[in-house]
Amino acid sequence: MFLLHLLVLFGGFATGFCLFIYGIYILAVIRGKKYLPHDELEEYAPVSVLIPARNEAQVMERKIKNLAQIDYPRELLQVVVIDDASTDETRQVAQRALARYHISGMVISNDTRKGTNYNYNHGMKYAFHDIVITTDADVTLEGQALKRMVAVLQHDEKIGAACGELVPLIDGKHISTGVEKPYREVFGRICSWESCLHSTYCFNGPLIALRKQAYSPMNPHKGASDTNMALAVIRNGYQAKYISSAKFYEWVPTRLSQQKKQKIRRASRLLESTWAARGMVFNRQYGKFGMVVLPLRMAMLFVVPPLCGISIVFLGMLVFHFLGIMPGLLYLLLLLAVMTLGAFHTNFLTSFIWHQYYLFAGLLNMVKPMHLWESVDRTALP
Repeated sequence: MFLLHLLVLFGGFATGFCLFIYGIYILAVIRGKKYLPHDELEEYAPVSVLIPARNEAQVMERKIKNLAQIDYPRELLQVVVIDDASTDETRQVAQRALARYHISGMVISNDTRKGTNYNYNHGMKYAFHDIVITTDADVTLEGQALKRMVAVLQHDEKIGAACGELVPLIDGKHISTGVEKPYREVFGRICSWESCLHSTYCFNGPLIALRKQAYSPMNPHKGASDTNMALAVIRNGYQAKYISSAKFYEWVPTRLSQQKKQKIRRASRLLESTWAARGMVFNRQYGKFGMVVLPLRMAMLFVVPPLCGISIVFLGMLVFHFLGIMPGLLYLLLLLAVMTLGAFHTNFLTSFIWHQYYLFAGLLNMVKPMHLWESVDRTALP
């Protein structure tokens, strides 16, 4: 009986803590203010665009063509492709595309693989302009996205960096695609709310605009490049914002195995960067970011996922103990149904459970070296 009471007490605490943290975020999503920056461009400014690439020959032509077609004068673009020792024709495709679309730029190559963090540190040395755009080879920018990002930096000198909003491109109904859309909608609203308070550091890496003077070189072997950039900007006395009006498009992997690979890797690197920033928690030097945003994120990322798992197990044990085997089996079937429902109907609950799993798996993988990885299988994407 004592063990049962202890289980109920601990399980109740785990459930209550999860509800408390996500209750705050739910209120923020429903009632919190959405960050609406001044995104009308005063004047076109020259920008440097950094594109790290590893075996991106299949998408590099499309990427550079996209940069040539967006609503920004191509003569003001300096494109630097950092080829991370690709084994395909990434370098040659990039060089031909830059010439074909009349964009000034260069391709620099590493003799051996270095990883994204190193590539951005290296690429910054070749960036001629004060405003630097970092973007991925496999995403396309909406026509006004670059203008809106530059405008945000032009209108507020306190902002050192900003990221755009990822719009997932979905091909058919799968568990992976059903999980992604609700996640992105909630993710954007949370980041926008954090931007109203002070800053967000959970950046969308495929589209970031930053002041070169606000950048600090990253540890080439630790953490996510986008998160590291945002945190460095905040440490340097600037703010980091989420710009929902600056959109870019990325295909969602249609195979669950591909999504798991991608999500767990991203979660591990995000957690690694967040843990390295623990000294900023409750530090008044960083304003509401240090006092509110980062403590809540630490709880969400490190505490809630294992407690959420405990809560699910705890509830199942109670059902089996008090109601019997058949209700317990029905509970397990219901849990399985919720986890697979995303394949038929997008919903927040399925997305929430899967992302708690990804975060927990990311916690377990934090100890592994993660600065080098293989991209999701391009053949799995449309």
